[in-house]
Amino acid sequence: MSLNQIQRACFCSGGVKKKKKPKYRFGFPMALYFFFEKLNFSYWTSTTVNPNHYVCVLPSEAGQALASVLGGELFLAKSQLVEATAFDLTGQGAEAGDLLVFLRNNGVVLSYSFYFFLLKKRITFFLHGGDKVSSLESFYSNANWLEREISEMFRGSNLLKKESRNLLLDYGSSFNPFLKKFPSTGHAEVVFNSFLKTTAYVQTAGVEL
Repeated sequence: MSLNQIQRACFCSGGVKKKKKPKYRFGFPMALYFFFEKLNFSYWTSTTVNPNHYVCVLPSEAGQALASVLGGELFLAKSQLVEATAFDLTGQGAEAGDLLVFLRNNGVVLSYSFYFFLLKKRITFFLHGGDKVSSLESFYSNANWLEREISEMFRGSNLLKKESRNLLLDYGSSFNPFLKKFPSTGHAEVVFNSFLKTTAYVQTAGVEL
C-alpha cells in the first residue's frame, strides 16, 4: 500500500463515529421471561409511544412469586411500585384489542406497574383469573395503601395483608362504587359531607321536569 493510500485510509476512518454497544442486550428482562415462560404469559410493547414500557399478562396466582422475583434478582431489585389499580372488564368483548382476549370474562383485573432503575424500564403486569391475590406489601411498602383502595373500590381481597380497613369510605361500608354493577345513576349515590367528614350511601329522589 502506498503512502497516499495509507493517509487516505486514516483520514476517512477518522471521521467515522464508533457505535456504542447497548448497555442491555435484551429489551425485556430475561429473568422474568424464563421464570414465567411455563405460565400463560404474554407481553407487549410499543416502539412508537414509549419503547421502554412493557405490558404483561399473568394469572393471579403468580402475584406473590412476581414480587419475590422483583425483589431478589440483581437487575430487578432496584425497582419501585409506581401504580396499582384495577379494571372491571365484565361484559368486555374481544373486539377491543388482542390484549383483552386474555382478560375478558375475568371480572376485575388487577394492574401493578413497576419502574426498574437499573434497566430504565417500566413494566405493567395484569393479573387475571382469580378473586384473591397475595399482597405485595411485604416487598413494597406503598402497596399497603394502594391495595386497600383497590379492595375498597372493586371488592377485591388480598391474602397475607396486615391492614384492610377502608380509606375513602366509612368503616363497615359494603358497597363498591367502581364496579360496573354499582348503580351510579338513577337509584343511589355516594355523598360526602365536608362538615362531618363522612360519606353516606343515599337513595336518589326522582324529579319530574
